[in-house]
Amino acid sequence: MKRCLNPGLTVNNRERILAAIGGEVPDRLPWVPRLDFWYRAQAYLGILPKELRGLTLIELADRLGVGADAVIPDASECPTGTEMLDRALGIFQTPVIPYRVTLEGVERSVT
Repeated sequence: MKRCLNPGLTVNNRERILAAIGGEVPDRLPWVPRLDFWYRAQAYLGILPKELRGLTLIELADRLGVGADAVIPDASECPTGTEMLDRALGIFQTPVIPYRVTLEGVERSVT
């Protein structure tokens, strides 16, 4: 029998998602909308609603009470040098990724 999260407790989206992954039944369906596309476009154009200006994507999701998709790196960050070239290989070097990819014994030829 699947255990249900206690509906009397305050549960956040992270706990709901972890419960579902662990085979438990969350108190409600965790919702993680792809706000990143909307947020980055609005921020780039300078047209975020006043009450949301200055918030990070994570802070915005918290304010709305939803989960935040943080798997896809922010492609609007402009890397330099080989970091940009590595994107073509699917290697993203951004501050939010907790590791760094290094290529050793590889000869680069860029045209």
